[in-house]
Amino acid sequence: MSRQCWRRSSPRSPLKSAHESCATLQRVFCSGEALPTGLCREWEQLTGAPLHNLYGPTEAAVDVSWYPACGKELADVTGNSVPIGYPVWNTGLRILDAMMRPVPPGTAGDLYLTGIQLAQGYLGRPDLTASRFIADPFMPGERMYRTGDVARWLENGAVEYLGRSDDQLKIRGQRIELGEIDRVMQTLPDVEHAVAHACVFNQAAATGGDARQLVGYLVSQSGLPLDIPALQERLRETLPPHMVPVVLLQLAELPLSANGKLDRKALPMPQLTQRTPGRAPLPGTEKTVADAFADLLGCEVNDVEADFFALGGHSLLAMKLAAQLSRASGRQVTPGQVMVASTVGQLSALLDSADDEQSQRLGFETLLPLRESSGPTLFCFHPASGFAWQFSVLARYLSPHWSITGIQSPRPDGPMQTATNLDEVCERHLETLLAQQPYGPYYLLGYSLGGTLAQGHCGALACAWRSGCLPRAAGYLAAGNAKLAGKRGQWSGP
Repeated sequence: MSRQCWRRSSPRSPLKSAHESCATLQRVFCSGEALPTGLCREWEQLTGAPLHNLYGPTEAAVDVSWYPACGKELADVTGNSVPIGYPVWNTGLRILDAMMRPVPPGTAGDLYLTGIQLAQGYLGRPDLTASRFIADPFMPGERMYRTGDVARWLENGAVEYLGRSDDQLKIRGQRIELGEIDRVMQTLPDVEHAVAHACVFNQAAATGGDARQLVGYLVSQSGLPLDIPALQERLRETLPPHMVPVVLLQLAELPLSANGKLDRKALPMPQLTQRTPGRAPLPGTEKTVADAFADLLGCEVNDVEADFFALGGHSLLAMKLAAQLSRASGRQVTPGQVMVASTVGQLSALLDSADDEQSQRLGFETLLPLRESSGPTLFCFHPASGFAWQFSVLARYLSPHWSITGIQSPRPDGPMQTATNLDEVCERHLETLLAQQPYGPYYLLGYSLGGTLAQGHCGALACAWRSGCLPRAAGYLAAGNAKLAGKRGQWSGP
């Protein structure tokens, strides 16, 4: 036997026997799933037969791209899996964004195939044919096949497979890339295979909100028990909090379907053990608040330190929470109160301590304290709505070293409602900013109208510093705008 083709799903068998019984092999092809880089390097050490990675769906006569997973090309690979490579003859690969525009190298996009090898369509399924085989906007009269795969161009012109577009989930308002979680878990020590899956642990109790939770399934390379707590801590250091699986489960092997693909339906449901919580909510307001958290977020809440936003809450759910607590308590609870007191204990104490007008105004004032810390403050400017509640989710992504404060235009007498022009709005907000923090450096962020306000404040602060109206300590400015992909424009005094 001089040539062999096998799937990535079960590569260990041919790998283990390669150096013993496959001495005549001259070339090996792998296709079907992402090919791990580490596996290719093991193969190269055991046998001199060059390994090639192939990619392609049945709808395009199977293999439409190739990449040499050996020699210099393999040595240059820095990712966890080998690229799917370059198109074969009479085939084209396109990576486009949601607006059907080509993406630059390094940017993820949807992978489309072109060429004479495309199938005519699906037998008896005109609806599916129309959704998958679409007109090629770059070649009039030609067609493209939408693979459903996510990929990106590398600097050397090869294509890297990143995962499936249907691996993108939204759980409690947060976008989650299962493929990204898989790739990170596969870099963990002694992990050979890894896959993330979203499931509902307790269907009967999941009566409100999105109750799905992330589970990570791991297969050990050595066959020994994995250090699950240590691996979970590594994931917390690498992934955003909302993408860290709540449970890691070790399996002897991943379940595969008849055609060698991962069978997600056969993944076992984890048997959860109750983690030791902090102090449990007391009967009364704390229990009412905890139950409302659990109802909206679809998870158990048995700790007074449980944070609504850390558990997946967001500004829209905060409005629902306020309405639900208002009905349960018989008194008005505002979304602003949820914003400034987001744990079970904090919100309960706030609701029990005061029922006056000042309490009702919390969250509706010009300054919205979202998180207090000993480090620098990030000031987040409101969009046209006048509110900065949506910036509450930043606490999940920014280091705890940062304080976060929203700058708002509360109705009916905020700057947006009473100013005659945008310059006047900036002047009013600048007074608020300087009253809160007289000295720099200043860190400003905004999107949409808020981005314009943040940029305007950069100019105003720069002019004030140059004219001597601000002390020299205010000479360094930093601004961010979500419209500019989170980039930060910086200015420093001479």
